[in-house]
Formats: sequence, structure tokens, C-alpha cells
Amino acid sequence: MRVLIVEGNPLLRRAWAVPMRAAGWTVVEAVGEHDAIDMIQNDFFDAMILDLVLPGGSSLAISDFAAFRQPVMQVILVTDTAMFSDGSIFSHCANVRAVLPLHVAPGDLVAVTEHHARAA
Repeated sequence: MRVLIVEGNPLLRRAWAVPMRAAGWTVVEAVGEHDAIDMIQNDFFDAMILDLVLPGGSSLAISDFAAFRQPVMQVILVTDTAMFSDGSIFSHCANVRAVLPLHVAPGDLVAVTEHHARAA
């Protein structure tokens, strides 16, 4: 499985990437919107872990671009805000499969990602 992690915090990116790599997945890390867009243009991913609130970028733009460029890519959002807590994010972004707390246990993030990416 190929996963793109888009997260500005290097400690969180690493915490999520380590168990995914241990599971044998290929993990590519992006810091923000421009990195993510470049990677989506030039590579294929089964899933993307995307922080809803990116400094200096738009996670919704990334999700929309991914839906256009790689329609089978499954998006797992992570957030530490109550933004879209009413579930409306699923109406705005057709490729979002789950919204998890930013500090989700890495093992849980791996399980949710695997579930949605394999189902696709």
C-alpha cells in the first residue's frame, strides 16, 4: 500500500509513518499544500492522511485535487478542531472516508487507513 501523509508537524508525521512502514507500506511525507499537490501529480497513492488545518495551505484544496487526479485515493482527515464536527465534511469532500482526532493512536490510524484503502 502507498500512503501520502500531509502534516506540518514532523513529530506527528513520524509517529504515523513508523507503524505504516513497519507494516510494509510505502509512505511519502508532505509538509504542506504545495508538496502534497506535487506528489499527487507525480505518484500514485492508495490513501492520504491529511491534517484538516495546515499552516499556509488548504487541506480542502488538496482533497479536491486528489479527487480529480486520483479518484480512487481514500482520504483520512485528522484534526484537533471542532470544524466540520457535524459531519458536513463528507458533503464537501467526496473522497474523505473518516475524520479522526489529531492525536489518534498510530495503531488506530493504521487500522482505519488499511480498512478504507483495501475496501476501495
